[in-house]
Amino acid sequence: MGEYCGAAPEEDPAMALVTPLPTTTTTTTTAAAAAIKQPHYYGCFDRCSTKQVFDNLHGNISLDPLAREFVDTEEFQRLRDLKQLGLTYLVYPGAVHTRFEHSLGVYWLAGEAMNNLRLYQGEELGIDRVDMQTVKLAGLLHDIGHGPFSHLFEHEFLPRVVPGSTWTHENMSALLLDSIVDKHQIDIEADHLKIVMVIHVFIQLLWHLSIAIRLTHLLLSLRRMALRTSYLMF
Repeated sequence: MGEYCGAAPEEDPAMALVTPLPTTTTTTTTAAAAAIKQPHYYGCFDRCSTKQVFDNLHGNISLDPLAREFVDTEEFQRLRDLKQLGLTYLVYPGAVHTRFEHSLGVYWLAGEAMNNLRLYQGEELGIDRVDMQTVKLAGLLHDIGHGPFSHLFEHEFLPRVVPGSTWTHENMSALLLDSIVDKHQIDIEADHLKIVMVIHVFIQLLWHLSIAIRLTHLLLSLRRMALRTSYLMF
């Protein structure tokens, strides 16, 4: 075997009759290269890249790649330590629901609502996956600005410590969203982020409106009860 060391192999005469194939080079266009480098598309629902989270109430919740980027930040993970019901757990040991669980649940409910809306009016309203993901993100991030013990911190603690404070968790949520996107370099378009914030504000308005409607119904019921009581008494 030593005689072959450093020696060039002899050419095969049969190979001289074979026409060599033309050498091809693979050229990648700039657009294709950009598409390859792009981490994910907004509105992508690839099952291989989703993450399953089990919830006691809603079962398995699938987090799409963009939602995972927000959930995996320390700003969102802090919601695990925020009690949904404030100090209620000190009286009722079972009331240990957190803002983290609540936010995941709202994310799932927003997805279910959009699925039904898309099923019955999707073509009429032009609902696409981007719209669905935008609404789901608004649900996921709607409480990210809450302080310790949730509403107790906002409505009871701050007014006593800082009289005249106008701090709200809604405003804090908007500030945190901008900070999270910049700090963690989350790939989301500015227009979509603005829509998420607008939906978040709209959700809060609807929540306050629903309370007003419930109070109106309660007042009407009390008036009817008062009229019936007065009729029976007199």
